[in-house]
Amino acid sequence: MEMANELDHATEEILKCARHELKDFPLFFQSSIPLRSACELYRRFVTRRLTEEITDFKACRKRLTERGNEIQLVSAQAKERITELFRPFFSRDNMKVMIVGGYSETVISVLTGIATYMQQSAYRFKSVLVPEGRPDGSGYRLAKALSSCNIPVTIITDASIAYHMSSHDLDFVLTGAEGVVESGGIINKIGTYQAAILAKEHKKPFYVAAERFRFARQYPVNQKDILELEEKGWIYYINKPEFKMIPALGFEDESVLESDSIQISNPTSDFTPPKYITMLFTDFGIMTPSGVSDELIKLYS
Repeated sequence: MEMANELDHATEEILKCARHELKDFPLFFQSSIPLRSACELYRRFVTRRLTEEITDFKACRKRLTERGNEIQLVSAQAKERITELFRPFFSRDNMKVMIVGGYSETVISVLTGIATYMQQSAYRFKSVLVPEGRPDGSGYRLAKALSSCNIPVTIITDASIAYHMSSHDLDFVLTGAEGVVESGGIINKIGTYQAAILAKEHKKPFYVAAERFRFARQYPVNQKDILELEEKGWIYYINKPEFKMIPALGFEDESVLESDSIQISNPTSDFTPPKYITMLFTDFGIMTPSGVSDELIKLYS
């Protein structure tokens, strides 16, 4: 019990540190779903069945260390595993894909790995379409990361996603995920839901890349079921190159939009139901949304 309490305390400290690191940004960057899921999985992984298996304290401590190292290794190799699974889906020259859902290190890892693979096989990207990712402008950060790896990027406005989705040469849509929930749907940056609807309407595959620690024991039914943070004061736009937020329209005086008839709603995340997701690429393997619940049972049992 003391070990469990220490891990709970460590989880809260990690979340506190994350909030402190992001103090210069609005609330859009402060989703705790993947952090909480990772910490809970770690706790269950390192402490499971210890009292049944081991009674010697030194052996118990050794087993805890071994399991901690094991899950760390699994997490470190997750992105490489997902990239390997994606390779057959990049099987021709001049492919065009759209990346939605804002900045995702998993998506970046996949595309940079595939770009290296394509160079070796004489294939190349035609273009990677990246929406701006408002209201926090995280699409600019994603575009910068991809372009540094010589991947051709086209930044598009969020409002033009439907226009570009109708392009005949768009191969598929790819997104990361803040959390993969029990139904097989995902919780991710605001705007992912509408992009998934548009992809289904235009018959474009909608793929999700997510590591196992993003699997969360949640079952949202609609958007109101998400525990979200909401910035009520301003709608922001991105300020390059610092990637920090400035109030929309450049107003510095907060009284400009103060009115009883004006309200501002900036939800940070939305829920994409499983019916809009074609497949999920995880370090477990490739799965359909209906297979997520089985994997969650294995993870937490």
